[in-house]
Amino acid sequence: MKKFYLFIDLIVNLIRDNRITGNLIGTTKENSIFYPKLYTDAQAKYIESFFTQNGYIEYSLVRNLGITDPEGQTKFVLKDRNQILFLISGCIDLLKFLPQLEMNIENGLVSNEYVDITTLMPNSFNENDIEKLFKTENSINELIKSLGGEFISNTFIIGKELQEKIDKKLNEISQEYAEKECIQCTPQMYAAVIQGNITLANPSLVKGASGKKSSASTGKRKGASKFVEETNSNQETISFISKDEIKTQIRTINEELPDEIIDLLTDNIYSIKSRQYLDLFIQRVKESFILKENETGHDTTRKNEIKNIQETLKQLHGNICIFLHSIEQLIADNETTLADTLQRHLIRSLCTDMCDIIIREIDTSASTKTGQLSIEERNKIIQKLPESNRNHLSKVNESLNGKNVETTLTRLEDAASEILQVILKRPNKKTEKDLILDIREKLKEKLTDEQDPAMILHLTITLLFYAVNNGRLIHAPGKTVPTLIKFLSKTLPNNINQRLHEMQDFVIQQSTTGGVASTQLSNEKIEFIKKLGLNAKENMSFTSFSNDTNETS
Repeated sequence: MKKFYLFIDLIVNLIRDNRITGNLIGTTKENSIFYPKLYTDAQAKYIESFFTQNGYIEYSLVRNLGITDPEGQTKFVLKDRNQILFLISGCIDLLKFLPQLEMNIENGLVSNEYVDITTLMPNSFNENDIEKLFKTENSINELIKSLGGEFISNTFIIGKELQEKIDKKLNEISQEYAEKECIQCTPQMYAAVIQGNITLANPSLVKGASGKKSSASTGKRKGASKFVEETNSNQETISFISKDEIKTQIRTINEELPDEIIDLLTDNIYSIKSRQYLDLFIQRVKESFILKENETGHDTTRKNEIKNIQETLKQLHGNICIFLHSIEQLIADNETTLADTLQRHLIRSLCTDMCDIIIREIDTSASTKTGQLSIEERNKIIQKLPESNRNHLSKVNESLNGKNVETTLTRLEDAASEILQVILKRPNKKTEKDLILDIREKLKEKLTDEQDPAMILHLTITLLFYAVNNGRLIHAPGKTVPTLIKFLSKTLPNNINQRLHEMQDFVIQQSTTGGVASTQLSNEKIEFIKKLGLNAKENMSFTSFSNDTNETS
């Protein structure tokens, strides 16, 4: 080792005395390497020559020359050059590389209707390099804009002509679908359109194109912050073409498009075209029924509208009363936290729906809006109403921001009576029992066809609450499922609790990892949970499920 150090010292002295030319590079003597000037000059010459000839150089190529700091060495060698853009994986000569890139982009958009930027860049340049280049050089973006091109990702651009072809094709399909569905439109669907209670069906759950009413407490996963997303129990749904059909249509327009571009286009287009189709369908339905009104008489149609509105209000009112009784029992049992959560959800869902129906009935401008009205929209409409109507609805709108269902319901009953002359009576024991059975059957129907684990658990928990709480039902948001499992654990056998917690963990994993859980749950265990919900009834015995639990363990 001493001889090695003496050798290193000798080299240092020779370099210092200019007896040899070169550099000794290394952090310590042990790992120092002597690079003769002839060698480093050759490296620098190669870097400069390659850059001059090609208009770019990749740091990976520089590293292959034996240079440990490729970026630093490249900057040193090219320090006297102008118009150089240093990216993450290399650098480019803007005066030489940029015009060539712009020409290739223009040719690609004109001839192929799309451009894959990665094919126009050096091999080792990645998406981050491309993103930095396009952010730095506005001339490229201005060129793309002038050609009518549009980015659909960091690396793909589609041309204006392709966009117009796709848009035209899907608009034609939307027109055909809307005309076809208008012919088959039912009175229930028409009422939903008038009331703004119509939405697009979840693409993954669509069964045909006809309208279908969502059952109580339905929902879907959406991110880690929500267990499931709730769907209005009184909404009608219509379906548009699936993403696979859109992909097929795009392929017929340009067969040369790569699958990756087709997937990106489909994802970008689907939500826009679906929403446009919904608006078109609503417009067509209204136009269709205006014509029918002129043919059959305005009075008859108006009577049917009023009847549909009355039936909808009574159904919502009855459901709210059922759910309110369950909340009152929870309060009596000192389960105030859970009760407060259920009250707020009931107010913001079904109570809000009732308020919006009343407002839409007395203000035609509100009937064109889909979904729930915002507090600001309600206030704006309410302020234009006559004083008597304004007073009633102002009180209702105020209570919608609170957490007392009884107060909100009383104000809704008064508003319906005074404004629409609709008398809403609280259900007696017999009516209440019939309503509960009807809601339970709808939940079971939904559970029978459900495939989503999150919704299976949500529906099962709702039905188990009915089974162990004297036939009472709740209208719960998906985020309360873990709380409800904990609440039900007091009355459920340990083996059932274990299965529910196992399912809950699986669903949470799915929601936080984009639908792919690290630990998979067998179909038998999922079917066990579904069976548990389907067999839920008052005074339910869980003995038979003990054997099922052992079999699925």
